[in-house]
Amino acid sequence: MGLDCGLAMPGPADFNLVRYVDGQQFTSFKRIFSVENCYLGAILTVEVLTYYTDRSSSASVLINGVDVAPVAPRPFATYGDAMQLLEVFIKETYLINRGAPGATRTGWQELEIRPSSPADALLVGNWHVLFYR
Repeated sequence: MGLDCGLAMPGPADFNLVRYVDGQQFTSFKRIFSVENCYLGAILTVEVLTYYTDRSSSASVLINGVDVAPVAPRPFATYGDAMQLLEVFIKETYLINRGAPGATRTGWQELEIRPSSPADALLVGNWHVLFYR
C-alpha cells in the first residue's frame, strides 16, 4: 500500500484575498474543505499577520470545533513578504468521518480561525490543507 496525498484549498473567489478577522459577525473566518480517505492526518498551511504581540492574546485554529493550535504572534513580515506562514499538523482523530464506516476519514470538514477578542485581530491570506491517504 503506497502513500498518496490529497489537497484541499479555497475556490477561485477566495484565492489571493486577505481577510481581516476579529471574530465579529461579518469578519469571522470559517471555511469548509473536503478530505477523502485520510488516514495519517493533515497539514494546514495558512498565511497570517497578527495585530497582537503577546502570546496570551493568541488566536485559535479550530477543526470541526476542536482547538488544534494557537496562532502565535506574528506582527512583522519576514523576508519582505506581506504575510507569515503558519503550519499546523491535524491529527486524523480531529477529522470527522462522513463517509462509509471504516478507518479512514472522508467528507466535509470545517476550518475556523478564532481571535481571543475583537481587539486582537489578524489578517488571514491563502490557505490549503495537505492530507495523506
